[in-house]
Amino acid sequence: MPKTIQLEAKPRSQNGSANARRLRRQGLLPGVVCTPKGEAHSIQLQYHAFSELLRHHRGENLIIDLQIEGAPMRKVLMREVQLDPVDDKLKHVDFVEISMTRKMRLRIPVVFSGEPVGVSQEGGILEHVIRELEVECLPTDMVDSILVDVSALKMGGALLVRELTIDPKLRV
Repeated sequence: MPKTIQLEAKPRSQNGSANARRLRRQGLLPGVVCTPKGEAHSIQLQYHAFSELLRHHRGENLIIDLQIEGAPMRKVLMREVQLDPVDDKLKHVDFVEISMTRKMRLRIPVVFSGEPVGVSQEGGILEHVIRELEVECLPTDMVDSILVDVSALKMGGALLVRELTIDPKLRV
């Protein structure tokens, strides 16, 4: 499991786009934490602290110890980060509260390594049909990516998901 990342937040009482813009001007980032029961709690984070956290994290699935002021610490999974399409600044973040003893489904990127024989010696092109796999696992067994060696692949060949060597703790 990746190292533990801690983040502090405060509850947010006002919702809406005008209030969200006001928060961003103050250096805060609006967000939401969804509980397993389906409840949504509005929060606000320090913009700089969260952007630094994202800058130093390389995977897509990020588990965070979130400390909301006045509430016990929660384990959350970062579900979605919304960016402004014009200036690429953070606009909003969504978290989902998770249990460390319950399996969850998430998408893990597939990373290809090696140069296929069909490309280097036979003049072919490697076509990527699947770029991520949906797996089920415990949060402690989560990986950043699934590494696939394609160096033995010949022209006209294919790799199927059932042929991949995947950690037995992950279920595709």
